[in-house]
Amino acid sequence: MKATTEIANRFREVILNGTWIANTNFKDQLENLDWKIAVSPIQNLNTIALLAQHIH
Repeated sequence: MKATTEIANRFREVILNGTWIANTNFKDQLENLDWKIAVSPIQNLNTIALLAQHIH
């Protein structure tokens, strides 16, 4: 049970308010991102919007 709690806490930190991975988090990076950039495809890669929706 303790391992599950630790994993959940690390995931919450990465998504919402921590800098545990690569000194950044999703919320901080996506918060002020212009929607035009988020939906713009680059070559055959997924858009930022699609990836963020998948994570959500």
